Amino acid sequence: MKTDLEKINSVQHRLKVHVAIEDVNQGFDQAYASLKNKVTIQGFRKGHAPLGMIKKMYADQVQSEVSENLVRTFLPRALQEKLEGRTDLRPASYPMIDNMGKVAYGEEFEFSAIIDVLPDVEVKDYKGLKLSCFKADLVDNDVEKEIERIQKGQAKAKAVSAETPIAKGQLVTLSYQATDVNTGAPVPAECEQVTSGTIGEGELPEYIDAALVGKKAGDTFELTHTFGTDHIADALKGKTLKYEVNVQQVQQIEYPKIDDELAKDIGLESLADLKGKIKENLSSSLERNRRSQLEEGALNQLLEKNPIEVPPSLVEQLINDMIQDFPYQRKEDKEKAMKNRDFRERLRPSARRRAQNTLLLWQVAQNEGISITDDDVKNEIKTQFGMDNPKQQELDEAFERVGSALKENMTVRKAMDAIIGAAKIEEKDPPKDLPKSQMMEPAPHVHGPDCNHDHDQHDHDHGHDHQHAHVHGPDCDHD
Repeated sequence: MKTDLEKINSVQHRLKVHVAIEDVNQGFDQAYASLKNKVTIQGFRKGHAPLGMIKKMYADQVQSEVSENLVRTFLPRALQEKLEGRTDLRPASYPMIDNMGKVAYGEEFEFSAIIDVLPDVEVKDYKGLKLSCFKADLVDNDVEKEIERIQKGQAKAKAVSAETPIAKGQLVTLSYQATDVNTGAPVPAECEQVTSGTIGEGELPEYIDAALVGKKAGDTFELTHTFGTDHIADALKGKTLKYEVNVQQVQQIEYPKIDDELAKDIGLESLADLKGKIKENLSSSLERNRRSQLEEGALNQLLEKNPIEVPPSLVEQLINDMIQDFPYQRKEDKEKAMKNRDFRERLRPSARRRAQNTLLLWQVAQNEGISITDDDVKNEIKTQFGMDNPKQQELDEAFERVGSALKENMTVRKAMDAIIGAAKIEEKDPPKDLPKSQMMEPAPHVHGPDCNHDHDQHDHDHGHDHQHAHVHGPDCDHD
């Protein structure tokens, strides 16, 4: 066997393998010997058919089998020969066959494979970054707004009499159809079979909301509305539409009082407890958003200062992970997504960025001497999974299941801690017209003891580009 390793780029090498004639011949001899004892040819007892006849009948099958067996045998040997003892080449995945010559008895067999390798990453200037974020300040009004949201969530709707005129604050169920006044053609974008909304709360189109006031359940009426030439929807700009609206049901919303009973309805002891829990959740949400801004700013600057290439196979792995993690309702939908080329291409930029982020953070961790022990991981498992006093077997099983991935997440998290800890941070007042809700994660649910849905103990995936990929680092112990 002769081998040759050539560099294609910073993250790919081509390994060429030349298999000697005697090894090729041996491969054919073994294949035909095995086949002779298996096949049955009319007119001959099993195992006694002439070899020449077998070669003529099964040449293509044996040729394919021999080439596969030779690659399977000699590729690992070639990898060991060329990579053993080298610390500068760290494969990111198993090689992919690049080219395979035709195998023939009495001739050398040649094939080549592409080896994706992790790039040499040197992270410069990661200390003293200038970062900015919005101030994570919480005011009493934020807590009150969240209590009002909870109050609305606990509200009950009660049907009103058919003679009661619609008024602000009532919940109306309706349908409406729109047609273009000039052409008489229906406008699908402005047709609703059944919809509902609270009058005066901005839940219905303003022109329909205003026309509903004073109407009654069972009423059908018409209205016209002309859209401005600057309307966001091109199909509606400057058009005048005629609407036929049918009022199906009117309900009065009854809100519970904001008191201890409201808190008890969601499993807490008192209104004071509810306010405390909300304040805690909102503060955590604002702080997570603050951290998110800092992380994104840091990673953008790091990548600009330290551009790196990413092995294609690592990007493909991340695309697979992203699709695998998505909560598809049906298994076949996930399988289709895995094979959908257009969908995979849309995910590729995000996957590539995640890989870059992780490679940068992993190198920062090495620079900072960050080390995560098994005990650190087990303590994190206890925290994330809410294990107060777990049995040793239970803890060991959890460690076996998620320990490796969690160790990597903890490593890059500590690397980011080091970067942010050494940064110069400017906290800015948010724009006055920026809703506080846009400075937070999605509104946190208040979990009371009587809550009956899943409490996910894992870190949430917030969909930012600073998510991290798995990287086969020096301490990695899996494939």
